Amino acid sequence: MLDPEIRYITICSKDLSKIKEFYHQFMNWTPFRETNEYLFYAIGSQILVFWEKGAMEKELGIQLEDSKNTLLSINLPSKQAVDSLYEKAISLNVQILKPITNSPIGYHFFGRDMESNLWEIVFNSK
Repeated sequence: MLDPEIRYITICSKDLSKIKEFYHQFMNWTPFRETNEYLFYAIGSQILVFWEKGAMEKELGIQLEDSKNTLLSINLPSKQAVDSLYEKAISLNVQILKPITNSPIGYHFFGRDMESNLWEIVFNSK
């Protein structure tokens, strides 16, 4: 019987150097492995991979569209951590799509990086 788990989340990137700089400045993330085609980040028990668009297209044998239909939720340990990251986002001129709100799904805000990858910064006590 299969016991599947999702370990890697891969996002297509047009410019790895800009993505690397953004996530370092905003989230203080440093890739544990990088090439000219990939950036690998250990995020909890998951691996977040940014894959350079041209290399991804070559490997898959298809032309990729620029639309973004995925939302990356980044869970933090407290409301104070969300507040702190929100203030950092504002100071870095990060595009905020929805400011901090307290809703049934958590205390969160939504934004996007310079390649329009959507993300949610959230504290959810459940």
